[in-house]
Amino acid sequence: MEMKKIGLYDPAWDKDSCGVGLVASIDGIKSHKVLRDAETMLVRMEHRGACGSDYDSGDGAGVLTAIPHEFYQTLLAEEGHKLPEPGRYATGLMFLDHQTYRTAESKFEELASQLKMQVIIWRTIPVHSETIGRVARSKEPLIRQVFVVPSDPQMSQDEFEKLLYLLRKRGSHSIASEDLRYYICSLSTKLVVYKGQLNTSQVWVYFEDLKNPLYETHIAIVHSRFSTNTFPSWERAQPLRMLAHNGEINTLRGNVNLMRAREGLMRSSLYSTDELISMYPVVESNMSDSGSFDNVVEFLTIAGQRSLPEAMITLVPEAWQNDPSMSAAKVSYYKWSAFSMEPWDGPAVLTFTDGRYVGAILDRNGLRPSRFYLTKSNHLYMASEVGVADIDPAEIILKGRLKPGRMLLVDTVKGQYVPDDVIKNEIVHLRPTDEWLKEVLRDAETMLVRMEHRGACGSDYDSGDGAGVLTAIPHEFYQTLLAEEGHKLPEPGRYATGLMFLDHQTYRTAESKFEELASQLKMQVIIWRTIPVHSETIGRVARSKEPLIRQVFVVPSDPQMSQDEFEKLLYLLRKRGSHSIASEDLRYYICSLSTKLVVYKGQLNTSQVWVYFEDLKNPLYETHIAIVHSRFSTNTFPSWERAQPLRMLAHNGEINTLRGNVNLMRAREGLMRSSLYSTDELISMYPVVESNMSDSGSFDNVVEFLTIAGQRSLPEAMITLVPEAWQNDPSMSAAKVSYYKWSAFSMEPWDGPAVLTFTDGRYVGAILDRNGLRPSRFYLTKSNHLYMASEVGVADIDPAEIILKGRLKPGRMLLVDTVKGQYVPDDVIKNEIVHLRPTDEWLKEVITIEQVLAGAPSFDIAAHLAKLEIVEDDKRLPMFGYNVETLNMLVLPMVKERKEAMGSMGNDAPLACLSSYNPLLFEYFKQLFAQVTNPPIDPFREKIVMSLASPVGPEGNLLQPGPQQCRRLMLEQPLLSLLEMEALKSINLGDWKSAIVDMSYPATKDVAGLVSELDRMCQEAEAAARNGAKIIILSDRDAGKTRVPVSSLMALGAVHHHLIRCFMRTQVALIVETGEAREVHHFCCLLGYGADAICPYLVMEILGKLREQGLLDPPLTDGQIFDNMISACSRGIAKVMAKMGISTLQSYKGAQIFEAVGLGVDVVERCFDGTPSRIGGANFAILAEEALQRHWQAFADREGDNRLVSNPGFYQWRDGGEKHINDPINIANLQEAARSKSEHAYAKFVESAENISQHCTLRGQLELRWAAQAIDIAEVESAASIVKRFATGAMSLGSISRETHETLARAMNRIGAKSNSGEGGEELRRLLDDEVPTESIRSAIKQVASGRFGVTSVYLSRAEDIQIKMAQGAKPGEGGELPGYKVTEEIARCRNSVPGVGLISPPPHHDIYSIEDLAQLIYDLKSANPRARVSVKLVSEVGVGVVAAGVAKCRAGHIVISGHDGGTGAASWTGIKHAGLPWELGIAETHQTLIVNSLRDRVVLQVDGQLRTGRDVVIGALLGADEFGFSTAPLITLGCIMMRKCHLNTCPVGVATQDPELRKKFEGKPEHIINYFFLLAEEIRSIMARLGIRRFQDLVGRADLLAPSSKPVNPKAALLDLTAMILSDPNADPRPTKEQPPFPYGERLESKVIELGRRRRRATSSSG
Repeated sequence: MEMKKIGLYDPAWDKDSCGVGLVASIDGIKSHKVLRDAETMLVRMEHRGACGSDYDSGDGAGVLTAIPHEFYQTLLAEEGHKLPEPGRYATGLMFLDHQTYRTAESKFEELASQLKMQVIIWRTIPVHSETIGRVARSKEPLIRQVFVVPSDPQMSQDEFEKLLYLLRKRGSHSIASEDLRYYICSLSTKLVVYKGQLNTSQVWVYFEDLKNPLYETHIAIVHSRFSTNTFPSWERAQPLRMLAHNGEINTLRGNVNLMRAREGLMRSSLYSTDELISMYPVVESNMSDSGSFDNVVEFLTIAGQRSLPEAMITLVPEAWQNDPSMSAAKVSYYKWSAFSMEPWDGPAVLTFTDGRYVGAILDRNGLRPSRFYLTKSNHLYMASEVGVADIDPAEIILKGRLKPGRMLLVDTVKGQYVPDDVIKNEIVHLRPTDEWLKEVLRDAETMLVRMEHRGACGSDYDSGDGAGVLTAIPHEFYQTLLAEEGHKLPEPGRYATGLMFLDHQTYRTAESKFEELASQLKMQVIIWRTIPVHSETIGRVARSKEPLIRQVFVVPSDPQMSQDEFEKLLYLLRKRGSHSIASEDLRYYICSLSTKLVVYKGQLNTSQVWVYFEDLKNPLYETHIAIVHSRFSTNTFPSWERAQPLRMLAHNGEINTLRGNVNLMRAREGLMRSSLYSTDELISMYPVVESNMSDSGSFDNVVEFLTIAGQRSLPEAMITLVPEAWQNDPSMSAAKVSYYKWSAFSMEPWDGPAVLTFTDGRYVGAILDRNGLRPSRFYLTKSNHLYMASEVGVADIDPAEIILKGRLKPGRMLLVDTVKGQYVPDDVIKNEIVHLRPTDEWLKEVITIEQVLAGAPSFDIAAHLAKLEIVEDDKRLPMFGYNVETLNMLVLPMVKERKEAMGSMGNDAPLACLSSYNPLLFEYFKQLFAQVTNPPIDPFREKIVMSLASPVGPEGNLLQPGPQQCRRLMLEQPLLSLLEMEALKSINLGDWKSAIVDMSYPATKDVAGLVSELDRMCQEAEAAARNGAKIIILSDRDAGKTRVPVSSLMALGAVHHHLIRCFMRTQVALIVETGEAREVHHFCCLLGYGADAICPYLVMEILGKLREQGLLDPPLTDGQIFDNMISACSRGIAKVMAKMGISTLQSYKGAQIFEAVGLGVDVVERCFDGTPSRIGGANFAILAEEALQRHWQAFADREGDNRLVSNPGFYQWRDGGEKHINDPINIANLQEAARSKSEHAYAKFVESAENISQHCTLRGQLELRWAAQAIDIAEVESAASIVKRFATGAMSLGSISRETHETLARAMNRIGAKSNSGEGGEELRRLLDDEVPTESIRSAIKQVASGRFGVTSVYLSRAEDIQIKMAQGAKPGEGGELPGYKVTEEIARCRNSVPGVGLISPPPHHDIYSIEDLAQLIYDLKSANPRARVSVKLVSEVGVGVVAAGVAKCRAGHIVISGHDGGTGAASWTGIKHAGLPWELGIAETHQTLIVNSLRDRVVLQVDGQLRTGRDVVIGALLGADEFGFSTAPLITLGCIMMRKCHLNTCPVGVATQDPELRKKFEGKPEHIINYFFLLAEEIRSIMARLGIRRFQDLVGRADLLAPSSKPVNPKAALLDLTAMILSDPNADPRPTKEQPPFPYGERLESKVIELGRRRRRATSSSG
């Protein structure tokens, strides 16, 4: 009976969850025992079926067997009928209506007659209706058995089988109707099915036939049905016609739709088109998933003439895409099969038979249990579980569990059990699928498409960030193509070609200029060709910038020109074209110009490359090399030009040292000489690194230059730029160490996490950075193919074909020489390279500091110190900005503890550009750090890759290797002792001499003297270099009463860049001897702006003097002082380098990894060229004035004490000193307001907070543009609504006390806002605390950080937001740290750790090696909790907007931008004070960048960092924030008094301690936070009313309502240019409304299991 929709019930949703079993005699010997064993199986699977409401009506059960010919023959003979021989008749059972069955039978007979067949017998099946349930009996059909034979006895067996299927299909389509019940269980010459709406124990009782001992079979498949989401019925019982199914087909709708769609295309060699049409639809109406599957199996085996095993693996393939162990043949087969049929996917075990084969197959996930046994009597038993068949263990010869995707099979004709690998090996070799599929270019396409997740899409979801392919020139293809147009190509190698990106309007001009350049270089263009593309296939954004892509073919003007000369001139042509043709008015970019290689690329995604470029689809396009690349743009906007591959390589990663590398390449240009090119020709190539290059493009430029102009082999060029971590590897060979050491004298590493694939047409390979931070897997096959990719699963390779596989190791190279036809192992190629030159001999030229000291005059430190004044009277200290705080909090801890000093609670002091206390120039610079696009390095756990060693002094000619490159001074670390400094001043080794440039000037020159003195220093340095000085020492030792010191950083920057501009920088070492530098940040700034070494003489002298005065405890020796200082500073410098992912000091030097905040353009351009300084600020006059003020404080004749007693409170608030946001007045006012809920007290707090803000913050330098007419505050959005935008910051349980943590959570839950768990996990009792949501102590935001402390599935599932901590505002680039004394049993249990053991995370998300990894983590977290919003926490720095755009492309729903001034429980002062930027810059940049990229409406933006007042919140919103994070302010309301003792566990008010006694002092209440937030919200409402804004969302992004302050409290603030920060797009809509592309949850195994569980629960609920 056909099931119909009833109310909300729809049979289209029917699913089966059942029990199955089979018994088979492998020899094909029939017996009644097989049937009895099947009965036993079925009865014992009773629990796998279900019963209806009367408990006696099963959901369905039955058995499929071979036709019992002897039984039927005997039975029918008794009634006077004679059956033909087996196979010459077909039979089957029909379910008909008791009243209308004659009509149905008549229609069936008529159809049979039309198909040249006849019914010879109708038989009523004897049944026992009294044994079944009431519900089943009410729908019980009349069960009739039909016997059919060919009308013509001479009809072939094949024809008979063909027509039988037609009869079965036509009958099912045409006989059944609402008025006529008709269902045929099977119609076959081999099989018959007995089934019904029965339970397992009723089948043999109900069907009389089955009990007859004459009923013999060699096959029996049984099934017990548990129907879910459906009504049971007789028709839906199983087995079906060829199979029985336990499970679900989750993809059913799509499978059925696609089968329906194919019906118009299918043609058969067996059936005519009309016959096929009469069978359609293949999947009959109202089929369950099992029935639909059975329909398709029938169709494939009969109409498709596939064997039953092949049909099954077509529909239920293994998980072949990501199985590296699978054979290439099998992968090829499955891949071919996938082109014609998608998997019918879902948890399923399917037993099947066609009379010959009997077996079972398990889905690719293995979600249905199935056990099997093979016995000595040659019987196979299989069932959904063990214990359903009685088998003597002694009889078992094989048993097991069917594995995912595997097949169990018996061939009863051959009498064989056929293992899975045997039958599949047979099937996969039926057709030459590997030949059909296996081409290098196609494999490259497959790789690229499968790396879709490693690229990104723009705002239109169809414009990729870039993708492409680099191949060998397909000569035959081009030759054939151009011949059709009447052109003839020269032989391969005698022409060059490349693709150009030109403008559709001006391309003729660009081509003309190119032809002119070619002519000048004795070459000519023979062909221009427009590349055929499919523009309609790419995204809107990409199409708006789509170039005209033209291909050029170039040949020598003189056919006799040598190949070497041709190659030489081609590079000249490529470089000159790039330098001279492109302009603002003329688009020109050449992807490549080569005799060997060609690049096809664009602003595409991975699936578009082969669709867009018509050439790539042509079967004549053949290549032996293919490099593919998928780009995820984060630090640059996507563009056609920036897509990769580049000319020689494709790059996955970051070059963190780029600025320094580029600067040094520029500096070398004046020194380089080539045996291949003349000086004029070299000059015409400069700059080597072209303008506006990405890091990848810059690297590619240098590789080109080294291989062509430098005539180095490509492998040598790569290891020159990306050397191994050789400095600390004791296992490395001496020859290799010598080579790398020699190489380091001429080229610093291009350092950062990177895997680079490369080729020049001969060599093809890849190299991994020294840290190994980019995954890369490779396979070498017997067919001599090499495959390498960013991950496994992107290429289909037969495991049997693999002779070598592995993961590229840090610093190692993968290489193939296609000329010699060899795979070249890393050790072989490097051994060859390192022995090319006698580097060990050349290294004897190296100068060491020991040699310098040995040849220097003696220097008596004790005598020197004796001449100095006592520390308190030493005027140099205030002149250089020292104070008591500097000595006690920074210098002394470094020397005593051999590490940097620690602090806590963040930085709430003014920016240097707003400070009134004459900050040093160092304070204007903020360290950059890695976030998202590449990981910070862990400088302690990964110490082996870190090196502070560096050669200094004049470099040799990069293009001519030789011993001259080793004549440099090798320093193991950059700090010099007093002895070493004095020795270098008097150096006299060979032609080495030094020159001193004074970094001071007469005080009488006043402010105006500074710039002219910089000129003087630059000129003196240049003159010294030209006169042969090898070391230039910039020294401020002459500074004193009459001479003012110039900032060492300013002087160094000016000289460094001046020497670069005059091409002299690589000819000298720049050493800074300064009394100014004394902490890690100072040293890093000096190194970052070009210092080769630093002597911080004043620090050493102070410490020596303190020892003499008895004030240094313990009284260290001079050697110990220096060693301890070196240890502390080395750790600190390494830590700062590691924040940016840089591992070698040689690469860090000159890399300028900083942003200036509040420094004028004139200063930056002169001294720090290339450093971002986006808001302008202090000019030379201001900086000179601050230096003069320090000088005056030191030496002025005035009454009073000039001793070093000042403490300006740079680190901790001091009365009368530097302003702090959290000063005692602010703290007191806030606590009074929060505790008393007093509007008056809150107004006092706002007044004091805003006054402080003007002295400390960028937002304090802004004014609001009030509306001409304020609106009534009653019209403004309610406070209760506004507070829902608030969140507390990520403060972990452990950094703060349990009382504080729970109070924060309870308060935020009460007001509908969110608290943040921090990275320390949360106790289970809190995770489950949801009984009263407004009183819950569960944190709504759950943070995930590198340490993964406390992160469990329960933790994630109980989150509303899951926040990925990529960086922390107070210490970006550093990991969290919880001292052991704060790890109590309670904390350890929560974090799954050990009490008393300190917990130190690696740098935030050290496991996020790239933007693609972040996308994967977001996907995983969304899968863990689909309801949660995934948030990514970033810290403000230059470029954070572009990073945020990448995060948005990763499908994060929320982004936090933290300011540099956030709080922390523990961090070094270097990190707290000098890393990160104000949030105002970060949120403005992020909002603007997302607007430009049309991504703003994908995400919600949150900002945090010392937010206090409604004005702070409103300004944050106007700059682009939707939500707001508060950390310190809520803690203050709970009692925090900013003692900054968090890291010591001694918080006196119980807020940030785990000490049980101190925790008793905690007096905070949820009401205190609630009061504060509602007072804050009311203040916001009042501001909105004055602005004329009713809805808070209407504030977001309205930067036009901001203006620079007209009356700044600090004159320095007037120099700030905040125009860019408050730029506004009035047409932009920042509301996060754009619908994200859905996460494919359904594709995940756990999603399927969860959904199945939900359905079962619903079914259980509905039945209950």
